Amino acid sequence: MEHITCDCPVLGTWQSGVIVLHDGRSHAVGKSQAHHNLYPTSTKLLEGEPLRVVAHKVDLRGRTLRWLIERLDKRHI
Repeated sequence: MEHITCDCPVLGTWQSGVIVLHDGRSHAVGKSQAHHNLYPTSTKLLEGEPLRVVAHKVDLRGRTLRWLIERLDKRHI
């Protein structure tokens, strides 16, 4: 178990926990070892900019996930 201290932006909620961004990767934080990567010993949520959700419907037939990732607007990552 690694001890992590960070001011991580919250990306969303997941299985009674949250998804945070740490070192360029998303991590699930919560009490359940089955659903979460990190177990919080203490947390503090600070209000910030509202989360903007952008959704697009795409046809992936014959395409790879790499194609999909390349289409993502880098300003939204």
